[in-house]
This record gives sequence, C-alpha cells and structure tokens, in this order.
Amino acid sequence: MTATQRHTREALAGVRAQPVTSALLILIAAISCALIQLTTGRTAGVEADLLNQIDEATFRMIVVRAQPDAGLTMGVLPALQAIHEIDNMMVLGPATDIHNTDRGPTSPVIANRTIPAQLCETHVTCENSTISGTLLATTAAQRTLGVSPGTGTLVGTDGLTYGVGETITLPAHLATLEPLALTPIHTDDLATQPAAMIIVLVKNSHELAAVTATLTTLIDVPDPSKISLDTGASYAELRAGISGQVGTYGHGLLVMLILGTGAVIGAIVLGVVLLRRREFGRRRSLGATRTWLIRYVITQVVALVAAGAVIGTTAGLVVLAVENAPMPAPSFVIAVLVLLLAAAAVFAAVPATYAARRDPVAELRVP
Repeated sequence: MTATQRHTREALAGVRAQPVTSALLILIAAISCALIQLTTGRTAGVEADLLNQIDEATFRMIVVRAQPDAGLTMGVLPALQAIHEIDNMMVLGPATDIHNTDRGPTSPVIANRTIPAQLCETHVTCENSTISGTLLATTAAQRTLGVSPGTGTLVGTDGLTYGVGETITLPAHLATLEPLALTPIHTDDLATQPAAMIIVLVKNSHELAAVTATLTTLIDVPDPSKISLDTGASYAELRAGISGQVGTYGHGLLVMLILGTGAVIGAIVLGVVLLRRREFGRRRSLGATRTWLIRYVITQVVALVAAGAVIGTTAGLVVLAVENAPMPAPSFVIAVLVLLLAAAAVFAAVPATYAARRDPVAELRVP
C-alpha cells in the first residue's frame, strides 16, 4: 500500500469517527448543489434552449419589408417558389386592423394581412386541412378578438366585414407575428396585389448569402430605399445580448453560491480543528508533518463535499426533469462540481494551515 493510499484510508477513517460533522458537511454541499442546479442550472438551460431556438430559425430567416408606396407586389411569388434553397416562405400584404363589433369600437384590434391562397395550402397549418375564402386566424388572434370559427363579426379599418372561417397555426419562426389573421387571395394575377412583407426561411444557414443576393435581384422596385432587408446575420447582436444578460445573471449567482458555501464549510472546519486540537497536537508529536496534517484535513473535507455534491446535483436535476424545465449542459454540471470541490479545498486549507502551525506541545496541554 502506497503512502497516498494509507493517507487516504486514514482520512476516511477520521470521517467515520465524527459522524455529526461529516453529516453536516454532506448536507451543506447537497443543499448548495441542489440550489445551484435549480437556479443557475435552470438559467443555463433556459439560455441554451433560447439560443438554440434563435440559431434554428432566425439565422436562416430573411425578412423583406416594403413601404406602402414602394411598388412591391405578390408577383414575386412564382420566382420565390423556384428557389430550391428556400424551406418556407410567406408573402404578406399590408396590415389592416380588425376588431370585434360585438365588443364595441374600443375592443382589442389585431393585424389582418392578405396572403396568396397557394401559400396557405403549403406553408400554413390549417385545423381542418382546408383553405376557404374566409378569414384565417390563429388561436391567439381568436382569443384576443373573442371570436371563433363561424361566430362573431369582425370589421376592419378598410370598412370590410369579416368572419373567421378556419383556425391556423403559424410556423415557429413566424411566432413574432402573433396574433395574426390572414385573408387568402384566390387569383393568378398576383402582380396587382401589393406586398408589404416577405419572410423567407432558407434550408441551411450557409445558403443565406446566396438567397439574399437572389432576393435583392428579384425585388425590382423604382425606389430601392423604400425596401428594407434583414437577414439572420442581423440577429447576431440580439443573440449576443441575450447570452450576455442571461449569462451575467447566472454567473453572478453561481459565484455567490459557491463562495457562500465555501465560507460556511471553512467556518465548520475551523470549529472542528479547534475541537480536535489535542488530537492534532498528538499526531504532530508522533512525527506527523505540517504538510501531512493539512492534506489530512483537506482530504476529509473534499471527500465529504464530493458525496454531498453528487447527492445534491442528482436531486436538483431530478426536480428539473419532473418540472420539464430546460436541463443544463453536462459541462455545466461537471464545472459546478469541480468549482465547489475547489472552493471547499481552498476554504478548508485556511483552518488546516492554522492547525498545522500550532505548537504540538502547547496543543497537548489543552484541557
């Protein structure tokens, strides 16, 4: 048996000899790790999930907006449909506010936009799998207006009367348009229909630049300054902002919890060291070096904290799983365990060094 193995075995024997203190250190480490996973871990999981959603959609999305007098029409649709790199597309007309007449003129309003009927059939999920000439509204739009398919009368700022015919579900990358109502246009002469917004989702992010260049060529209007084009690259600043804000909060909370736990552990170890002064003095008088005594105390603390950390981390992750909350990455879990063990070792080293530097003869005289 090597010296390291003998040292570790003796340290673990000392752990078993003080069950109350050992249980207290395990409990503190377990509570700390559980809190970290339920707070900072949850935050890290939410951040990763949010950024994944942004990466999945917005970095593949191109949004073209046209002013009312820009001259952009839905006639660009056939050319868009010929671009094989496009995964999903929406060509929307100018927005018209509509409200429920049964709720009076001050009732909530939502945007109603025209859309080519052929796009409804392929790029919008219709509850009954049919597209009629009536108004199509999302569940959020119906809830806002207080109507449902076949009930309620809606009036728009254009003076027209509408009735909800079908419930539709928008693709995930169009969630920012909610609440939204769409009026399908059944005509082949799309060049006469004004377009206010074109939203394109490319199949792969590396195809974004090529599709953007193609769109710029297709959108031929008299005054290009009345057209704005935003690509997924425009969302880089948004992504960095989200990552920075969420990360700052999570990192600050993690540091506070780690340092707080380390301080509590250090205080407990100091109390134990003071209570075991005679034992440490006897070990020193029998030949134990200062380094051996410091390693002895730190080994005990790290072993106990490691056991508590594993228990607390497991409990925290189980709670997150039961709540169906976003889970932190394995690298985060491992990093928390390493940081907590390092903090425990550092804070335990202070009282351990204090005990090692005491005069063994004076320690043996302690009553």
